[in-house]
Amino acid sequence: MDDGSASAAVAEPSAAPSGLHHVELWVPDLAGALPAWRWLLETMGWAPFQDWEDGRSRRLGDVYVVMEQRRRVAQPRGAMTQPRAHRRPA
Repeated sequence: MDDGSASAAVAEPSAAPSGLHHVELWVPDLAGALPAWRWLLETMGWAPFQDWEDGRSRRLGDVYVVMEQRRRVAQPRGAMTQPRAHRRPA
């Protein structure tokens, strides 16, 4: 019986998607972006992983999400193929 009340169920994450290594989110203002992304990632089960001056990461299984502050968010074509300086899982 539906009593009209809304309830949200959050699925427990068992593992991150297979084949995905990491995701990078480049933001111009890390402090401004953190609250919303923290809430979203925590809700989805991502745990804090690493913190450094211009970035944070969260981990779910073997996959991690990096949020880095970049003054210039747009990069020239081909920049995605260059090695990144962010920290990687040990």
